[in-house]
Amino acid sequence: MTGSKGIRRAVAGGAVAVALVAGVAGVGSADPADDRFDDITGPLASTVVYPDQFGMDPSKVVVDPTPLLGSIDRDRAMAFVESLAFPRTAAGPESARQEARDLVAAGLTDAGYEPVLQSVVRNGVDSPNLYAELAGTDCPSRVFVIGGHYDSAHPEGAGADDNATGVAGMLELARALRDHPLPITVRFASWSYEEVGLLGAFEMATTLADEDADVVGAVSLEMLGYTAEGTDALTGLPNDYLAMVADPSSAVLARTFGAAAFRYTPEHPAFGAVIDPAVLGDILRSDHAAFLSQGFPALMATDTANFRNPNYHTVGDTPETLDPDYLAANVRTMLAGLVTYASSDQNDDGRADLCGDAVPVTTVPPSVDTTAPTGGGTDPTPSAAGAEAVPGSASYAG
Repeated sequence: MTGSKGIRRAVAGGAVAVALVAGVAGVGSADPADDRFDDITGPLASTVVYPDQFGMDPSKVVVDPTPLLGSIDRDRAMAFVESLAFPRTAAGPESARQEARDLVAAGLTDAGYEPVLQSVVRNGVDSPNLYAELAGTDCPSRVFVIGGHYDSAHPEGAGADDNATGVAGMLELARALRDHPLPITVRFASWSYEEVGLLGAFEMATTLADEDADVVGAVSLEMLGYTAEGTDALTGLPNDYLAMVADPSSAVLARTFGAAAFRYTPEHPAFGAVIDPAVLGDILRSDHAAFLSQGFPALMATDTANFRNPNYHTVGDTPETLDPDYLAANVRTMLAGLVTYASSDQNDDGRADLCGDAVPVTTVPPSVDTTAPTGGGTDPTPSAAGAEAVPGSASYAG
C-alpha cells in the first residue's frame, strides 16, 4: 500500500499522467521522425510507443529544450569515455574505483557542481556513489534522478560502452543544465557496484524512500555508444537506435521521452517502449530497477547492450569500438526528454505540471526480487517473477 516500502508513495510523476492531453495535436516534427516508425517489426514491435500513443504535446513546456541541445559536446564526451576506460570491477582494487570516482567528481566540479559522496559498502569495502543536485526553480522538493554506474565487469576490460558512456552522458547533461535549471530539482548520479547487484542504486533509492523524498522519476543511462551493421532482431530496425524502456507502471516516462525525441531530435532514431518484465526480464537489468522497487517511476536508456554489442563484458569493450556521433545524439535525445518531462505544461497555465496541484496516481512497482543472489554470491539483483526470455536475452545485471 501507499507508504509501505514495497509501494512507497503516490509519486508526483503521476501528476504528468493526470495532466496529459488525449492525442498529439500540435506535435511537429521533420520527415525523419514521421518515417522512423514505418520499419518497426519483430517481437517487441507492439511495445513501442507510437506518436498516436504519446498522450501529450511535447511543445507545451515552460522550458524549451531546443536552445540547450547544441551544448552537448561529442568530443568532450568521448574524451571522458577514454579517460575512464580501465578496469574498475567490484573484485578489483578499490584504488581503481577511487580513480574512477575522482574522474567523475572532477567532471562534476568542472561543470560547476559540488559532488556528494554516499557510502556503499560491499564485503567491508566502501565504494561510494557520487551525485550533485541542481535545485528546481519552482518546486525544488520534487526530484528527478538521472545517472549511470561507474563500475565495470571484466577484470581486464575497459568497460567503455558499459558504462563509461553512461557516465559521460550524465556529465554532459549536468553541464547543459547548469545555467538553465528546471522547475524541479535534478540529481545527477553515478552509482557503484552495479555489476554485482545494483548495490549503489539500491542504496540511493532506499535512502530516498526512507526520507520520504518526492522522487518524480529516475533514469539509468546504460550503454549509449555502440552501433552495428544489420538489423535488430527485436524491432527490425537498423542497429543505430536508442531504446528508452519503461515497465507499465512507468509508462508516462516512455511516452514523454518518446514524444520529446520525436519533436526535438527527429534526425536521430530513438524510441520509447513499454515492456512488461514478465515478457522481457532484461528490462530490469540496470540501476533504474532499484528505483522501481521503491515505487518511483523509472526508465532505462540503452543501445540494447548484448543484444547489439558483441563486446559486452569482454576485453573488447574499448573506446575504439564506439560511435561518437551516436553517443552525442543519444545524450541530446535524453536532454530533450528530461527537459520536456520536467517542464511539461499540458494545461497551459504557465507552470510545470509536476509542480501543480494534480493528485498523483500511485506507481505500482513491478515484481522485483531484491533478495535473490546471482552467480552464487550474496548481492541482491532484481528479477522479474515468471519472466520468459525473448530470444537473444541473457540473465545478468547491467
